[in-house]
Amino acid sequence: MKNNKYVNYSKSYEDIILKYKVYDEDIEYFNKVININYNASNNDELYDNGVFRYRSIDLDGNIIWLECSTTIYYERNKKYRVVSYSDITYYVKSREIINQSKNIYQALLDGIPEAIYLEDIETNKYVYINKKFKEMFSIDKDDLIDEDLGICRETLMSVHTDYDKVVKENIDQVRKGKGSDYVNIKYLDKNNNIIDTQVASIPFNIDKKTFKLTIIKDMNDIRKLESLRKRIIESEQRDSIKMKFFINMSHELKTPLNLIFTSAQLMENLYNKNKIYDFNGNVRKHIDLTIQNSYRLIKIINDLIDFTKMESGFYKLRVENKNIVTLVEDITMSVVNYASNNGLNIVFDTDVEDLVMPVDVNAIERIVLNILSNAIKFTNPGGDIYVNITHEDSIVRIIIEDTGIGIPKDKLSYIFERFNEINKGYIGNVYGSGIGLSMVKSMVNLLGGDIEVESEINIGTKFTITLNINALELDKDYVKGEFNDISNVERLTIGMTDVYK
Repeated sequence: MKNNKYVNYSKSYEDIILKYKVYDEDIEYFNKVININYNASNNDELYDNGVFRYRSIDLDGNIIWLECSTTIYYERNKKYRVVSYSDITYYVKSREIINQSKNIYQALLDGIPEAIYLEDIETNKYVYINKKFKEMFSIDKDDLIDEDLGICRETLMSVHTDYDKVVKENIDQVRKGKGSDYVNIKYLDKNNNIIDTQVASIPFNIDKKTFKLTIIKDMNDIRKLESLRKRIIESEQRDSIKMKFFINMSHELKTPLNLIFTSAQLMENLYNKNKIYDFNGNVRKHIDLTIQNSYRLIKIINDLIDFTKMESGFYKLRVENKNIVTLVEDITMSVVNYASNNGLNIVFDTDVEDLVMPVDVNAIERIVLNILSNAIKFTNPGGDIYVNITHEDSIVRIIIEDTGIGIPKDKLSYIFERFNEINKGYIGNVYGSGIGLSMVKSMVNLLGGDIEVESEINIGTKFTITLNINALELDKDYVKGEFNDISNVERLTIGMTDVYK
């Protein structure tokens, strides 16, 4: 190039330079470098020794990386510039891939909870240390100059003199191409703080050169993990003891309760046969009261047993293929009389007539009956209760909505917690066990579903149970079969035992 005019150029120059233009983001940089090189009188004045890189783009939007090299020479007092261009796109992209891999490996090694270092065993210089190593030995950025780690055991940390022999044996093992088991070694950080560790090393070969890759476990971390593991085991043991206690106690309560309940049923049978004289109706009243409260105690005991099993992870589902629509409709229709006796209207609706899916019949009954029981208890005479089923793709929603007294917004977040003020269900003269809705949520979760609640004071409450058709499978992990422990009539009576005025 002479007087800024081309004296000669190659065919490849035409193919690359004349068909591409400088990428927009690099134009300012490109013009700056070209201007410096154009005004340079010798090679020493060229920009960065005459070499720079930039991007170019063709009409189709293809981007390439070019490396431009400029050299100045004089001939017969005339200045010439020889400019060469190299397509370095493959090189740049390869470097980007390498850097991405490096960043991934760096993040991976920095995420490991043990300290790691790589040491050149010929020079005793560390060529790599991870984030945990820096934290363990209190190494700051200021301690590392230009990433030259140097001999860390002399500058940033050192081996306690009592363990020099152990470290030497460790290095000798690596020199022989063998790894070492974890051994106890104490180090000193730069502030002479003693760090108790467990250390293991293995040989690590790079380009036929052997390095020592060492992993250091802080004994404080090990002790914390061991303490945590011990607490978890103790917690599981306590939970198991509590579960056994509650279940045993519940079964013990059932024995005298069954005697009371059986006696009350016998009294009712004799009363119905006119074999008991009732002068003013007090006998009938007390028989009904005894039976009603017996059912209530049975419900509380059953809830307590199942809830304890669920909390401890011992509750077993009884999964079978059932028509979820028919199941929920039958449960809803079974409580119509209870609702009518309380002056309420129940409406059932669905957007799908038949939908067979794996379910636990007992769980669905307990869930729906519990929510319907609350709806009846907390809805004033003249109100309505709506039960709807919707189906979309693999999702089934059971929506139970009432026009009752509602729940304060500041209490909604606690509605599914056990033994809280709302869940105990104390409103006026209506009481609950305090675990009803909490057990409902646990059962829904066991079914692989979710439950949400919306409510407004004096407007009503809406429960939405979301189930996935594919959440449960009929396999050996589940106990198959009908829930035949008690009859449907008894289950309904027990489930609705809290519905009274």
